[in-house]
Amino acid sequence: NALSVILPILIPHYSYGKGLYDIGQNKLNENRQRFDAQTMTLAPVGSKDWWADDVIGDDIAWLVGLAVGFGILIILVELSEGSIATLASKGLEFLRIRSRNTSVDDSSVDEADDEDVAEERRRVNDMASTGFSADKREENTADTRDGVILHGITKTFGFGFGAKKAVRNLSVGMPRGQCFGLLGINGAGKTSTFKMITGEFAPTRGDTRVLVTGGGKREYLSVHEDLSRARTVMGYCPQFDGLQPNLTGREHLQFYAQVRGVPDELIDDTVNALLEKMSLTKYSERQAGTYSGGNKRKLSVAIALIGEPAVVLLDEPSTGMDPEARRFMWDVISASTKGRTIVLTSHSMEECEALCHRAGIMVAGKLRCLGPIQRLKSEHGAGYSLDLRVGGDGAIDAVRKLIERRVPDATLKEECATRLRYGLPSSAVASVFALLEDKSNEGLVQDYQLGQTTLEEVFLRFAEGGEEDE
Repeated sequence: NALSVILPILIPHYSYGKGLYDIGQNKLNENRQRFDAQTMTLAPVGSKDWWADDVIGDDIAWLVGLAVGFGILIILVELSEGSIATLASKGLEFLRIRSRNTSVDDSSVDEADDEDVAEERRRVNDMASTGFSADKREENTADTRDGVILHGITKTFGFGFGAKKAVRNLSVGMPRGQCFGLLGINGAGKTSTFKMITGEFAPTRGDTRVLVTGGGKREYLSVHEDLSRARTVMGYCPQFDGLQPNLTGREHLQFYAQVRGVPDELIDDTVNALLEKMSLTKYSERQAGTYSGGNKRKLSVAIALIGEPAVVLLDEPSTGMDPEARRFMWDVISASTKGRTIVLTSHSMEECEALCHRAGIMVAGKLRCLGPIQRLKSEHGAGYSLDLRVGGDGAIDAVRKLIERRVPDATLKEECATRLRYGLPSSAVASVFALLEDKSNEGLVQDYQLGQTTLEEVFLRFAEGGEEDE
């Protein structure tokens, strides 16, 4: 009797299978006979009505009841998605603390923070202490309020000693009218951060705030307390295309325009404008499953931009694109920054230098550096890089000895045939110019190139340091 109640609840399709079996047995009972001990004769068993409790009446009752119950549960979860996810995340964190029998305070993270990262955390904490007021702005300055604020967000997966911290105490503000680059190797926590911003799952601790304007009022909404309203100002291009292969590009945009609340009379104009903007007009009537990888990324970005969202999250938007299509995508993204916050992740350092006003490099879930691109290269780069092309037999040895004698701070990074590459501190630049322009050294060096450390070299430096820490 207990199993007949527990099984339908735990395994709803148990009632379906049992009902089919009972129908079959009821049909067979029409031709079955049973022995009557009192009359010592065989009597027909006979069939019953299908709605009888011992045929399928009880099974139908269970299925209908479970359908109604689970339907109500789904509606409740959808209506309070952010609150339920946050509550569940806090419950899991409590279990993690109990399993370790210790606190998981991340305040010690501040001690090893880069100066700019620590300053940004203090700024965000100051905003939190004043209730994240959206009305504070210095007079006679451009409106550069933060469109997105991450306040101490942390995400931990697993329990006990096997727990994995994907994101560690991340605090940063991302101003409107700018593109913010979130860089890091695979597994650094970029996609987990994106999913917490969009509310796909709740952070273990901390919160995300997005700036919402309307009715002459500005306010910072908590993603995890008011998820439905926060999502109305977000556009998201995921790392992997979420396209329906049987729908055309135009049908995708029409569908999402209706979801985003674009008025019916403006849908066609909005869709045509986006198709033109992304250079997809001639492919608009083709099914998305037939698109090339580059056109799929274009359509995903167009979906993220539909409805003019104030916050646009782009997770590796140019993946799989050829150089010409990538440059086109950069132009579209750059033109879309006006009045909105764009958050970009990419493995292309060239893309970040072209698009991002500020960038942060994540290593093992922690923000290791933060600031404008030029500042990152100046403060965290290894000075300058000198590339030399020498000519003539024995010239490469002569040049190497000459630089070792005249520029002792130079470090040989690479030597290949007639080429040399040196790393230079900033203080050695003047000495290098004096050496290379010296007439007495003519004929040794055919040409040279002196440049600042690239963003890619800064990125690799932090990535290698992160692997050592792990």
